Amino acid sequence: MSVKKKIGLSRSGTGKISTEEQSSSQKWTNSIKSQLETGTQQKKLLAKLIPVDYVLTDPENPRRLKITKDEVSDVSKIYPMNREAIQADNPDEWLEGYIQQLTTGTGFTGKKLGDLISIVEFAAGLKSAKRLLHPISTIQEETTFHLVAGERRLLAHIMLGESHIKATISTEAFNRSEIDTLQWEENVHREGMSLFEKVDRVKKIIEATDSINGTSVTKLSKRIGRGRAEAQRYLAVIRCRHAALMCGIEDGKVSDLKKAAALAQLTAKDIECAISGKKVATPKPAVKISKNVNIQGLRSVVEIAGKTLKGNKFLKEYDLNNLNDLSLALEELIHSVGENPNA
Repeated sequence: MSVKKKIGLSRSGTGKISTEEQSSSQKWTNSIKSQLETGTQQKKLLAKLIPVDYVLTDPENPRRLKITKDEVSDVSKIYPMNREAIQADNPDEWLEGYIQQLTTGTGFTGKKLGDLISIVEFAAGLKSAKRLLHPISTIQEETTFHLVAGERRLLAHIMLGESHIKATISTEAFNRSEIDTLQWEENVHREGMSLFEKVDRVKKIIEATDSINGTSVTKLSKRIGRGRAEAQRYLAVIRCRHAALMCGIEDGKVSDLKKAAALAQLTAKDIECAISGKKVATPKPAVKISKNVNIQGLRSVVEIAGKTLKGNKFLKEYDLNNLNDLSLALEELIHSVGENPNA
C-alpha cells in the first residue's frame, strides 16, 4: 500500500485520516515536543567547573553545620593538608596526627570540632577535585553561585586547597520554598543526615506552603516524596508541643523517626524519662471520653479550666490534641477541684 493511499490522500472527498494514523501522528508529534522541552530544560541546567570563592553557602541548609566556609578557609591556610600524604595507600597515620593538631590548635570544641574533623576525613578520602563523582548543585545569580546542595563537598575542596569545583548550575530562579524542597530531595537520601536535620527541613517545607496544623498527611507525603506512614510520623513529631522531644532529637539521643513519633504521644515528663533511659509506664486515664463528645469543645473547656486552676505550665504538660492526654488532663482537673472545691 502506498503512503498516499495509507493516509487517505488518494481518495477524493473527505480526505479523512484513520484513528490508527491519527494516533501514530500524535505520538510522533508528542515525541518531538518532549525532545524540544528536554533541550530547553538542559539549557537551564549547566554543569562545569566554578571557583569555590564564588559559591555562597546557604545558612538555611538542612545539614546545620556549625563550622562556616570562612572558618574552614582559615583552617586550610593555617594548617594546610599534606597532599602527598593523603595520596598514599594508607594515610591513616598522617591523618591521625593532623586531626590531633587541629584539635589542639584551632580551639574548636563540640559539634564545630566534630564537623571540621568530618570534613577533613571526607577531604582525605576524596584526595583531589578530579575524584568528585557528584557535582554540587547551585543556582546562578550574576557572578554568584548560591549553593543548594553539597556543602560538605565544597568545604572538603577548600580544605584540599582546590580553587574550583564541579557544579550543576541552574539559571532558573527559585523561591525559598522551592529551594527548601530541592535541598530536601538532594540530602534526604544521603548518609549522615541526622533526624534533627530531616525534621527541621520538613518543618520548613510545611511552613513555606501550609500551616503546621493545616497540612495533611497526603499533602506532605506528596510534597516530600515519602510514604504516608513516614509523613504521618514527621507530622506527629513536628506537632508535638513538648520541647523535650526536639531537644532529645537535636542532641542525638533520639535518632529514629518511628521512636520519635511514638514519644510525641507522651507527656513532657514521660518524654524526659524515656530519653534519659528510665522506664515509662504510660498511664491509662480513669476518665474515658466518648467518641460522641464534642472533642473541640471539651478541649477548650480543659484549656480554660487548666489555665484558671493551674496556670500556663499545666497546659504544657499535656498535648490536648491527643485523646489520651486530654483524658488525663481532665482527670487531673477533676481531682484538683475535688481536693479544693472552693478553687
